[in-house]
Amino acid sequence: MYYKLNPTIASLALMVGVAFAQDSIDRAMPFTIENPTDTIKKTIDEIIIEGYFQTRDAVNLHYRFMVRPQATSTIIVSCGCWPGDKDGYLSLAGALPTNCNILFYDGRGRGKSDYNSFYLPRAELGSGLIQTATFSYGIKERLDVIAAVEFANKQMQGLPCILLGFCGGAYNSLHAAIALKHENKLKALNIIGIVVDSGFGRIKDAFDSNVKNWADDHLPSFFAPILCCVIHTFLAPLINDKETNLLGIINQLQLPIMFIHSKDDNAVPINVAYELANQIDKDRKHCWWITEPSKHIEHYNRYPSLYKEKITEFILFATNYSAP
Repeated sequence: MYYKLNPTIASLALMVGVAFAQDSIDRAMPFTIENPTDTIKKTIDEIIIEGYFQTRDAVNLHYRFMVRPQATSTIIVSCGCWPGDKDGYLSLAGALPTNCNILFYDGRGRGKSDYNSFYLPRAELGSGLIQTATFSYGIKERLDVIAAVEFANKQMQGLPCILLGFCGGAYNSLHAAIALKHENKLKALNIIGIVVDSGFGRIKDAFDSNVKNWADDHLPSFFAPILCCVIHTFLAPLINDKETNLLGIINQLQLPIMFIHSKDDNAVPINVAYELANQIDKDRKHCWWITEPSKHIEHYNRYPSLYKEKITEFILFATNYSAP
């Protein structure tokens, strides 16, 4: 025997079901993110929102925040210097632990973020070479990382934070951590570790290799070495090495640091990573990951399951680490 359901009753039942589901989601997410501009997804397992937060020098940065109700930490993803926008890194979420919140953001002058036209040309208007040739790169960009940390800490009520940076993003994350240490804010912001993926310690390290790669790709073979020599001689000395060089100061950080790099990275050679890592006390170099064949910033795409495993192990190590 079949019964015809009254449409009115069906509509009421649907409304009650939706309201109950929404209430379950809201109770699972017992917080309100400030100033969101859009909600991309909202389920009982995850909410994805977008909006803006502001740096100390009043630059508005666009973010995408993936928030999980059962998260035990927050990972702040800082993208590389070119093109440097978060949209190119969103697939990274599948290679990170599911019990972590993930904050992606566009650095200044990238993606949907604001920029200071007197300081940095917008990414779309210049080549990667021009971007890299901003000789004080890292001085302002570290403020982007600091703003992301402060935003995440406030929204997540002090949940432990891991900085995960790629190439220039790793460089800026390390600078940001050192700056926060000088302000005695590392503990207050609960930063427990840093992951350096394809990173470097000096602008010159990335500058030289990227100039060579660009010249080899765009110029006749006989002319490329000449241009590299000219740029190295006349432009490289203009780099503000005094304020941007991490070598010699990175060991001020008493935080666990994990290095991920490829042996055949032609953008940031592996010897650059070794040079930076050799500045770190051995007890804090939790692990290296350089054995698999890969390219620049390719590990999380080529080995997502292993990437997730390595990051999970590092977060556990960082959570239980006690500085000597």
